[in-house]
Amino acid sequence: MLISIKPKTQINYTLSISDTLIIKGVAICFMLWHHLFYQYSEYREWVQNAAFLGKVCIAMFVFVSAYGLTIQYEKIDIHKFQVPGFRDTLKFQGKRLLKLYINYWVVFILFVPIGVYFFHRSLQASYGADANYSMNLVIDLLGMKGFQSYNITWWFYQVIIILYLAFPILYIALKKLNIFILSLFFLILVFPFIVVPFVHLWLFPFALGISCALKREKISSFLNRTDWKILFLCNLILLFSVAYLKLDEWLFGGIGMDGFFTLTLIFFIITTLRQVKIVTQLFLFLGKHSMNIFMIHTFIYSYFYSGFIYSFRNPGLIFIILLTSSLSISILIEYGKKMLGIYRLETKIIDLFLTTKSTTNY
Repeated sequence: MLISIKPKTQINYTLSISDTLIIKGVAICFMLWHHLFYQYSEYREWVQNAAFLGKVCIAMFVFVSAYGLTIQYEKIDIHKFQVPGFRDTLKFQGKRLLKLYINYWVVFILFVPIGVYFFHRSLQASYGADANYSMNLVIDLLGMKGFQSYNITWWFYQVIIILYLAFPILYIALKKLNIFILSLFFLILVFPFIVVPFVHLWLFPFALGISCALKREKISSFLNRTDWKILFLCNLILLFSVAYLKLDEWLFGGIGMDGFFTLTLIFFIITTLRQVKIVTQLFLFLGKHSMNIFMIHTFIYSYFYSGFIYSFRNPGLIFIILLTSSLSISILIEYGKKMLGIYRLETKIIDLFLTTKSTTNY
């Protein structure tokens, strides 16, 4: 029996806050699997291949960050054709960066002393024997140490902070020259002729996130012209094709495929995980804790308890142990933040900035 091309039901393909949290929940699982197994060949080949594919988690986080920033930024773009003023833009960025930093600082202030005094991970091991430790700690506290951070995984903060700062310019450029900017960033990714420390690798998925958010209603309307089952089948073919190219590290493979890989994965998530409440709630919960898990999991599996984590030998069990231990610590951290009034302090600081009311549900 042939599947009708015309859709019988309409699907909202725009991403809500819940959708982005689910995507983050999936992405953090990919991250843990990637970090655990991509360097180890003693496991089965599919384990290492899946770990290599799991690096798409970075592009997924970058994409949903850009998507969310765009929708929030549109709230102060009242006429939709004008650009928010300089003052409004500073307030907008101040709020987002404050939230980003407060979460980072809490984990930083908690785990760096624990690492130094209880697990003997010295500042020298991270910053070098001849480094100015005070200066390096300040730079690290600002999230700008990259791969020389106390926790090597925190390099991502340098990238996301730079992308946050560049967002208003990218927003304007993509509103006016969408296809040109996307093409330019893809060319920079594949043939890097403009290099800002690691940032050029993530300009394309970040720009994709902005572009998809700007055109979210048109994209949803266009996709709804075809039955979702046909789209799902086409997307599966694309997903496996992109995964193959990424594994093969073809000219556009490796990181070059991550933007497209992210799009196919998000479509898969929207058309499948949305429909399964138990799975949805699980990934949504993980998504809420994804930033904490990202910040602390390296301490557990690499710096503090490497022998313990890998002693379980079975890849699935190793992954579950790391995920549950990281999540448990994250829950304790969030409880501590509430008890200490960190969120109240954050709200008071944010209240210093004017907030524009909006009817959007994002």
